[in-house]
Amino acid sequence: MQTLRAAIALALVLFLGVWGAAAQADGPTVLASTAWTGAIAEAAGAAQVDILASFELRHPPERDFRPGDITRALAADVLLWAGYEGFMNQLIAAAEIPGDRVLQIRTENTPAHLVELTRGLARLWGTEERQAAWEAEFLSVTDEIKAAAEEKNASGRRVIVVGHLAAFAEWLGYDVVATFGFEEMTPAALHRLAQLEPDLIIDVWHNPTAEALALAADVPYVLLINFPGHAGTRTLIDVFEYNASQLGLR
Repeated sequence: MQTLRAAIALALVLFLGVWGAAAQADGPTVLASTAWTGAIAEAAGAAQVDILASFELRHPPERDFRPGDITRALAADVLLWAGYEGFMNQLIAAAEIPGDRVLQIRTENTPAHLVELTRGLARLWGTEERQAAWEAEFLSVTDEIKAAAEEKNASGRRVIVVGHLAAFAEWLGYDVVATFGFEEMTPAALHRLAQLEPDLIIDVWHNPTAEALALAADVPYVLLINFPGHAGTRTLIDVFEYNASQLGLR
């Protein structure tokens, strides 16, 4: 009887060891700060992604820290954030998460950056095959958007764009004549920017500040997104397709 119990116990240990190794090989479980970092983790091939700042929040970095976040953090293999989410600083300190379980990444919605970033995460997590499948689909979509921008002569349109979307606008080929959003839109600043005679104002839906500028310059005003969530968006591809549609490129 004791021999049988020992054999069962040994089999159970071996099974759990194999299961644990398989789970690790399948990629990490990631606790992401926002839907943006979460979408990046999914694109990189993470096995499971838990998102702290829900899709419904208009400006996710303003989310408050909650004590229940500690349990979620302790259950994850990796905490992924971008550095500007104050609630993550509180969480990392409160849960005493070691540095080797925290990854800080740069969030920028341009194809070159996202491909490089997700490839790097995939190499770290052993999820290259899933990342490669995502990359192929992503580049197919973004190549179509870029071609549409070229066809509509984006390079011939002068735009003033919020700083958080400047790289995206430049990737599309727009002539970015100025940016805003990193300082107060005072009457003097508004007048100065309007005098640049833009063809379009591009603002960010999550925290818009430039509608008055569009009125002063008497030009179209477009709100784009960075974080998935608005209008049913959930993935990085969704974000690019939504923004392209707002710009008349889809």
